Amino acid sequence: MSVWLASLHLLNFLVPAAGLGLCLALCELIARRKKPWTLTALGAWLVYFLAGVGVSMLGLALWGRDGKLATYLALVLVTGTLAAWRTRAAR
Repeated sequence: MSVWLASLHLLNFLVPAAGLGLCLALCELIARRKKPWTLTALGAWLVYFLAGVGVSMLGLALWGRDGKLATYLALVLVTGTLAAWRTRAAR
Protein backbone atom coordinates (compact mmCIF):
# COMPACT_ATOMS: atom_id res chain seq x y z
CA MET A 1 0.00 0.00 0.00
CA SER A 2 1.40 3.38 -0.94
CA VAL A 3 1.65 6.32 1.44
CA TRP A 4 -1.17 8.07 -0.38
CA LEU A 5 -3.54 5.11 -0.03
CA ALA A 6 -2.57 4.59 3.60
CA SER A 7 -3.29 8.23 4.40
CA LEU A 8 -6.67 8.04 2.63
CA HIS A 9 -7.50 4.89 4.56
CA LEU A 10 -6.59 6.58 7.85
CA LEU A 11 -8.66 9.64 6.90
CA ASN A 12 -11.66 7.46 6.09
CA PHE A 13 -11.20 5.68 9.40
CA LEU A 14 -11.38 8.99 11.31
CA VAL A 15 -14.17 10.72 9.35
CA PRO A 16 -17.16 9.08 11.13
CA ALA A 17 -15.83 10.11 14.55
CA ALA A 18 -15.05 13.63 13.32
CA GLY A 19 -18.44 14.10 11.67
CA LEU A 20 -20.44 12.80 14.60
CA GLY A 21 -18.32 14.87 16.97
CA LEU A 22 -18.98 18.00 14.92
CA CYS A 23 -22.74 17.41 14.91
CA LEU A 24 -22.84 16.78 18.65
CA ALA A 25 -20.61 19.76 19.44
CA LEU A 26 -22.87 22.07 17.44
CA CYS A 27 -25.96 20.67 19.14
CA GLU A 28 -24.33 21.16 22.54
CA LEU A 29 -23.40 24.71 21.58
CA ILE A 30 -27.00 25.49 20.64
CA ALA A 31 -28.33 23.88 23.81
CA ARG A 32 -25.98 25.67 26.24
CA ARG A 33 -25.37 29.20 24.83
CA LYS A 34 -23.55 30.38 27.97
CA LYS A 35 -19.84 30.48 27.20
CA PRO A 36 -17.86 31.91 24.30
CA TRP A 37 -18.65 29.61 21.41
CA THR A 38 -15.20 29.06 19.88
CA LEU A 39 -13.43 27.35 22.77
CA THR A 40 -16.55 25.59 23.98
CA ALA A 41 -17.34 24.12 20.57
CA LEU A 42 -13.73 23.15 19.90
CA GLY A 43 -13.38 21.50 23.30
CA ALA A 44 -16.67 19.64 22.90
CA TRP A 45 -15.67 18.47 19.43
CA LEU A 46 -12.33 17.24 20.74
CA VAL A 47 -14.01 15.24 23.52
CA TYR A 48 -16.47 13.62 21.13
CA PHE A 49 -13.81 13.01 18.49
CA LEU A 50 -11.42 11.32 20.92
CA ALA A 51 -14.22 9.15 22.31
CA GLY A 52 -15.24 8.21 18.76
CA VAL A 53 -11.68 7.36 17.74
CA GLY A 54 -11.33 5.23 20.86
CA VAL A 55 -14.49 3.30 20.03
CA SER A 56 -13.39 2.86 16.40
CA MET A 57 -9.99 1.57 17.48
CA LEU A 58 -11.60 -0.79 19.97
CA GLY A 59 -13.89 -2.11 17.23
CA LEU A 60 -10.89 -2.56 14.95
CA ALA A 61 -9.02 -4.47 17.66
CA LEU A 62 -12.05 -6.58 18.57
CA TRP A 63 -13.18 -7.60 15.07
CA GLY A 64 -9.93 -7.23 13.16
CA ARG A 65 -11.34 -4.91 10.50
CA ASP A 66 -12.82 -1.46 10.38
CA GLY A 67 -16.20 -0.42 9.09
CA LYS A 68 -18.30 -3.03 10.86
CA LEU A 69 -21.85 -1.93 11.56
CA ALA A 70 -21.53 -2.94 15.21
CA THR A 71 -18.62 -0.53 15.57
CA TYR A 72 -20.69 2.31 14.13
CA LEU A 73 -23.55 1.41 16.47
CA ALA A 74 -21.17 1.51 19.43
CA LEU A 75 -19.79 4.82 18.15
CA VAL A 76 -23.25 6.38 18.13
CA LEU A 77 -24.20 4.92 21.52
CA VAL A 78 -21.02 6.00 23.28
CA THR A 79 -20.89 9.52 21.87
CA GLY A 80 -24.63 10.00 22.36
CA THR A 81 -24.38 8.90 25.97
CA LEU A 82 -21.41 11.20 26.46
CA ALA A 83 -23.35 14.10 24.93
CA ALA A 84 -26.34 13.45 27.19
CA TRP A 85 -24.06 13.29 30.23
CA ARG A 86 -22.22 16.51 29.29
CA THR A 87 -25.44 18.39 28.60
CA ARG A 88 -27.05 17.20 31.82
CA ALA A 89 -23.94 17.97 33.89
CA ALA A 90 -23.84 21.52 32.52
CA ARG A 91 -27.27 22.40 33.89
